[in-house]
Amino acid sequence: MKTNTNEEKIRYRESFKRLVNMCLSAICLGLEIGLFAYHWLEDFQFSLVEDLRNVFWFKGHVLEIGIYGVMK
Repeated sequence: MKTNTNEEKIRYRESFKRLVNMCLSAICLGLEIGLFAYHWLEDFQFSLVEDLRNVFWFKGHVLEIGIYGVMK
C-alpha cells in the first residue's frame, strides 16, 4: 500500500525541522564556547595559569576550552 502524499510531506517536514533544530543548537553551542574562550583568554588567562604558561604554552588554553565544550 502506498503512503499518502500528505504523509510524505509531513515526514519530510519533520526531518527538515530536526535538521534545522540540530544546526541551530550547534550554532548556539559554538557561540557559547566562543564567548567562554574570549573571556578565558582575555580575563582569566594570566591570573589562573601564570605558573603553567611557560610549561604548556597554548595547549592548556585549548584543553580548558575543550573541556568546557564537552561539559556544556
